Amino acid sequence: MSQATLTQEERDMISSYIYDEYKSVYGVKPRWMDFDAMSDEELERTADDLEDQVIEQEKQRKIDEQIAIKKFKNLVAMTIGLGANDEETALRWLVQDEKFYHAQDVEHWLYNHGLLFTDYGKKMLDRLCDIVKFEEWEDND
Repeated sequence: MSQATLTQEERDMISSYIYDEYKSVYGVKPRWMDFDAMSDEELERTADDLEDQVIEQEKQRKIDEQIAIKKFKNLVAMTIGLGANDEETALRWLVQDEKFYHAQDVEHWLYNHGLLFTDYGKKMLDRLCDIVKFEEWEDND
């Protein structure tokens, strides 16, 4: 029994999926891929393989986020153990040597700790924006 042939619209959708997701997984657009020269089976197999990579990458991202959260919580706990007494003081100590001009600087600090795109990081952003002292930007032009 033979499989149905993909319509051009279906081929275009699969090709677009491959093009976009390949970039998100591998960091480059697959400009060398000739989608028109691929058979329906090759196109679908390429999309399926890429989907497997996307799923694996998402699993790893979640693991990495959990590790980053645990590391940060340990850092806060260690800072409390060194005499900060509470979480707010520990956070203040952790950022005291940083210069913050805008909330985006706080986001960058959280990004460097691997927290920015986590729910925990979003909550921490609000807390830190209340804790840090924002400085005025000096334009020396």
